[in-house]
Amino acid sequence: MPIDHYLIPDYSHLYNNDKHSDIHIHVGKGNDLTVFRVHLQVLCKRSSYFDQSFSDDVQTSKTQEQGETSTRIGAFTMYYEDLSPIAFKSILRYMYIGKLSPSRHQYFELLEVLKIANKFALKKLVDALLRIISEELSCLLEKHIISTMIAAQNEGFDVLEKRCLAIIEESPETVLLSNDFLKCNKDLLIKQLEKDRLDMDEADIWDCILNWTIAQANVSADSKNWSADDIATLKDMIAEMVPHLRLFYMKQTNFAEREPIMEKLLPESLYRALKQFYSSNGSNQNRKLPRPRIRFPIINSILINKEQARWIAHHIRQQAPSSSRNSFHVDPFCDFELLLSGSLDGFTPTIFHRTCDNKGPTIVVAKIKNSDEIVGGYCPLDWKSPRNEYYGNCSDSFLFAFHGSGLRDAKYSPVQQANHAIFFTADSGPCFGYNGADLYFDGKKPFCSTKKESYSISIRNGRNWFAIMDYEVFQVVKREN
Repeated sequence: MPIDHYLIPDYSHLYNNDKHSDIHIHVGKGNDLTVFRVHLQVLCKRSSYFDQSFSDDVQTSKTQEQGETSTRIGAFTMYYEDLSPIAFKSILRYMYIGKLSPSRHQYFELLEVLKIANKFALKKLVDALLRIISEELSCLLEKHIISTMIAAQNEGFDVLEKRCLAIIEESPETVLLSNDFLKCNKDLLIKQLEKDRLDMDEADIWDCILNWTIAQANVSADSKNWSADDIATLKDMIAEMVPHLRLFYMKQTNFAEREPIMEKLLPESLYRALKQFYSSNGSNQNRKLPRPRIRFPIINSILINKEQARWIAHHIRQQAPSSSRNSFHVDPFCDFELLLSGSLDGFTPTIFHRTCDNKGPTIVVAKIKNSDEIVGGYCPLDWKSPRNEYYGNCSDSFLFAFHGSGLRDAKYSPVQQANHAIFFTADSGPCFGYNGADLYFDGKKPFCSTKKESYSISIRNGRNWFAIMDYEVFQVVKREN
């Protein structure tokens, strides 16, 4: 991640050496004020911003001495009260020696470095920082997505803004869960509340909206301290959000905890309807309700996305003996807890059985090498590593396959021969079907094979044997009601 650009000419010998410095730059204000003594030659050579700034300020005095012209440079002082001294020092280091270490900075400091680099027209550095923030620091970007978007919009970083918007489009809850959520503007917030795909509990959404409104109104966080004017202000502000909330989809206990504040801030008719609804366990309700939000299983995978995880969870629920066969518009039936990653833990049968045996239902997911194909299977039984191979009998296992990140070409293959559903052997990884034929994980190297035997359809066209880039095994953890 360190940025190391070879810059010509080399001014590294002048860095931290203020001898012959001819510019004093005052950065920050108050206790943070720092004075940097730097060299005009370096700044003008590296930055067109400084070159242009000083082109009108250079004082020249021409003397005719033996036909020569001499130029005298005056003393300059510059002031940047709105810049961070820490970030500015990093920029100076870059201009002198061509090096910058983003990892030494907190995320907000790095945004400041980026803004200063843009101000001083250091395009090569700007491009490098944008790439690092978008790709290598994507987790931090998501945690601070509002501040990042504000910086991108203010500085004209279109690529970074598009990256933020793509994250929000994929996961609208990123906005409400970000560390800087209170900086979010109203229009962006309402846009997320409108979405079916806002993957949060409705009670948590209410809490976020309440906290945001309190922050914008600048009133006490303790409702006991609210005046009549405070309540009126909050009620007016939250009124714009209420039509986009789905408050009839909370747990009864969650509503009870929030009822006193809701009584103060919600329209009276809505509050009464909610009270009646939850006091009767949802049975006495003539009101037309919006459909519930789409919820996703929790999964930490580098191979499949949350849409695909949800598709798998849906089919697990459909196969469950007591399944209510709900539509996609329900809370997830289960979550997926990572047990094994081939690229991190290894591909051997020993590792698989040591980490995955006796863990209950699991899913296996594999990425085919040099392809966008994903293959996998669901095993509702405990994996075993017996001395003598045998079959696990079950009627609710299935295989699946995806092409790319979508679901359009997804394949679903339920077991047909239940007595051969799962093949237990200590010599291989997870195996499905008769002798492991339908989906077999090699015991010596990262290879798999597929051949229709005990499941309804073949999940893959082409050669039976294929190399895999990686595979993951997840424990299926059923959610409590």
